[in-house]
Amino acid sequence: MEQLRIPAGYHSPLTIRETEVAIKEVKDHFERALAKNLHLTRVSAPLFVRPESGLNDNLNGVERPVSFDIKEQDGSVAEIVHSLAKWKRYALKNYNFHSGEGLYTDMNAIRRDEDTDNLHSIYVDQWDWEKIIGKEERTIDTLKTVVNQIYEVLKRTEMYVASFYPQIKPVLPKHITFVTTAELEDRYCGLTTKERERQIVKEHGAVYFGAIGGCGALLSKCVKKAEIVAYEDLGAEAIRRLEVENFPAVVIIDSLGNNLYESGRAAYLASLEPERT
Repeated sequence: MEQLRIPAGYHSPLTIRETEVAIKEVKDHFERALAKNLHLTRVSAPLFVRPESGLNDNLNGVERPVSFDIKEQDGSVAEIVHSLAKWKRYALKNYNFHSGEGLYTDMNAIRRDEDTDNLHSIYVDQWDWEKIIGKEERTIDTLKTVVNQIYEVLKRTEMYVASFYPQIKPVLPKHITFVTTAELEDRYCGLTTKERERQIVKEHGAVYFGAIGGCGALLSKCVKKAEIVAYEDLGAEAIRRLEVENFPAVVIIDSLGNNLYESGRAAYLASLEPERT
């Protein structure tokens, strides 16, 4: 909880009971409006999955899942989900969704290794959604359309809650601003990444940060051939055999059992400790 920040003199305009009621109002209104705007259907998500299913997302590769054994299944192990990224694609396929349709769910999870702050918690309760689009729709224009649809829902939800609780004043601007990381660097060349983000949000109130290219786009140029060998129905999560050329690679886990996820993290944490005298 070291990173939790509460502004000096902060006082909630609502009582604890009013806060609970308001949270329910926000979730119900936003859920219905989001589903309508994006053509989504609500589905129930798993709280835990079997490790061998491959459906639990390992996030950064170092987080340890919370696991337990099940008596009625001969002690087989199950893991609390970290993320539904893989499961959502699995569900879209198996629930027979089509292009232009999508799903949303209320995901609950436990992340035991999470670094907690005002935005991150060990206990996760969040919306997750996924939608099928055609190849011809994978464009910047489609992205901006969807972002604007989501922002419209946020605006309507803000006004809806403010109508019940006059203590809450609407603060969101009429439109959301789109900006790329490259544009931020050009505009605020003397600031750090976080400082650039804070500055543009101060100026515009609501900002969508986009990135052009990135490591994935750069490395894709090294791939000469790709062949799906398993789980084709998972789309982007399918297992592929790649033929590459001049591909820069880092060995994370080698044949001797060395694990860079563990050693790298340990070295970083050690560097943060004050020097002992």
